[in-house]
Formats: sequence, C-alpha cells, structure tokens
Amino acid sequence: MRDNILRVILRSKKTVFSFKELLMSLPSMDIKTLKSKINYYTKTGEIYHIRRGLYSKDKNYDHYELATKILIPSYISFETVLKNSGIIFQHYEQIFVASYQSRSIICDGQEYNFKTIKSLMLTNITGIEIKENYSIASPERAFLDVIYLNKDYYFDNLAPLNWDKVYEILTIYENKRMEKMVKMYHKSFLKDFYGSEFNNYNKSLIESLKKPKEAIAYLNAALEECKDGTQESQQVLLMALRNVALAQEGETFAAFANLLTEE
Repeated sequence: MRDNILRVILRSKKTVFSFKELLMSLPSMDIKTLKSKINYYTKTGEIYHIRRGLYSKDKNYDHYELATKILIPSYISFETVLKNSGIIFQHYEQIFVASYQSRSIICDGQEYNFKTIKSLMLTNITGIEIKENYSIASPERAFLDVIYLNKDYYFDNLAPLNWDKVYEILTIYENKRMEKMVKMYHKSFLKDFYGSEFNNYNKSLIESLKKPKEAIAYLNAALEECKDGTQESQQVLLMALRNVALAQEGETFAAFANLLTEE
C-alpha cells in the first residue's frame, strides 16, 4: 500500500493534498489505515506535513494552492491580485484570500489572511479564473472585493482595469454603495488619465460630442475608417472612443451604448 499512496501523490499535478482527497483517491483503504500510513511517510520524510489534514510532496508546494485548501470554498483576491496587476504599489508579504470567515493563519512562515465574503458572492465564479489547482480573482473582481469590504480605499493605478468587466461583475454584489463608489473611481480615473492630454484635443469637438446625435455620427465615421483593419485606422477608432468618453464625462462605453440604443 506504500506504493499506492506515494503513486497518487507523485503522479498528481497537485502540490498540496488534503486527507479527504487522498482518501477519495484510495477508496479501498479505510480511514484508520490511511492515517497510519500517512503518519509513517511523514516521519520518514516521503510526505511533507504542512498543517493538520494537509500534505505535500515536499516544501516546494504552491502557496496559492495551499491558501485555497485551508478554507473551502475560497479564492485568491484583494491586495494579492491588485499588487500583481499593478493596481496598488505597496508590497504585502501576506497572501489575501476571500472565504467564508475572517482569520489569519501562518504556515511555514507564510501568512494567509482570509477575509469574509458573503456566500452569494463567494460561490459566484463571475470574474474568477479557475486555475489547475486553485481559483484566483481577476483584477476587476479583486478591485470590487476590496470596495465591498472598504468604504474608502486608495488605488495607485486603475489603468489595468477593464471597466466594462468591472461593471459586469459589479451586478453580483447588489450593493448601491459599491455602485456609487465604482462610478466615483471610474470618473476620477478618466479625468486623471485623459486630463494631461485634454489640451491636445479640439475643445469644440469635445463640446459637440456631448450631444448624442453628434457622437453617433462621429463614431460611425470612425468605424468606417476602421474597416480596412490597419493599425492606423484602429488608432483613429481608439481616439474617437476616448473623445466620446471625455465628452460623456466618464460614462462607460457600455452605458453610452445604451444611450445610443435609446436614440
């Protein structure tokens, strides 16, 4: 039976194993025998015991994988994702995880900081990337998770966000406060991002694009230019979209599309 247990671990692409997972992989083995075998292999160094009920091949396991197996369900989010995405610049040693309870756990010198998210959002995979051995929030989902838990938060750089995705994911929270905060952050970002370029735009054009019919005609002309598929024509379309965004005072392209439909 030694070979069977080690074969399950060594052949698996997982780096962290729970006792339950090992038991399911060895249906012919009873709980008492499996516990005895695991205790033996941890003593001989063939299996590494991380913490109660969790094991690995050795100390070189994936910390993200461990984080999402300490508490289930859970996913990597918050500052961990925001830092990796360049949305915040402050370095954190902790790994931040969304789960059903708040607690801090240290394993092998690594701190895991769990934050409570309501089960309705926790089990909704919108904006969650399912990796091979763990789940992790997209930058947009992590951004919203932080806003969900904080009434005021400073983000260093919102440029990496896809705002259409932000507004799409926002609906799962069903939170009016968050909706107001997201609009505030978005409007502030657009002003900061385009403000330095504003003097390069034709102010009369921006003023005219505040009128929906003028904006429609302007975008239609840009789309015609873009039909040839060249890089230059795509830049023309991008500039047109930027101009319309400025004229609409920070409204999302999705919201503006709704306005066009109404017209």
